[in-house]
Amino acid sequence: MPALLAREDLDEYHHVNCRLLYSALIQSNGSDFSMALQYAEEALQIATDHKLHQLVGKAHFHRGLCYLYMGEPAKAKWCFVLSSHLDYHEKIIEECRLAAEKEVDALPEDDPKRSTNFRLRLEGAKGVCSNPAAMENIVYA
Repeated sequence: MPALLAREDLDEYHHVNCRLLYSALIQSNGSDFSMALQYAEEALQIATDHKLHQLVGKAHFHRGLCYLYMGEPAKAKWCFVLSSHLDYHEKIIEECRLAAEKEVDALPEDDPKRSTNFRLRLEGAKGVCSNPAAMENIVYA
């Protein structure tokens, strides 16, 4: 783990942003998208736990990029949808969502990557569903 992430003197806001920064750095060199996803997931967990709503959306955006690079377009699309409530970067979020949607549409009908089945940790997050169980088994056809 990078030393910056282990610092105890940082507040939650900075812990989230540090993890998202590491996620972006790992994504940019293409070395290990699963590690980049792990940092984005950690950021999402911290942001959700501390009700940092803008950072929840930012973490979902980074998760979406990871899933897109990992060849999971349905999961990516869903993450971009969850990040669409952000007050900034609407255009790039929409472009990423459309790119993921295009990849989903290009998959054969019976391809398991056309759907997503992962549990969302968003209870109480602003602008998103407060019942994560209702969001399972989403299929984009």
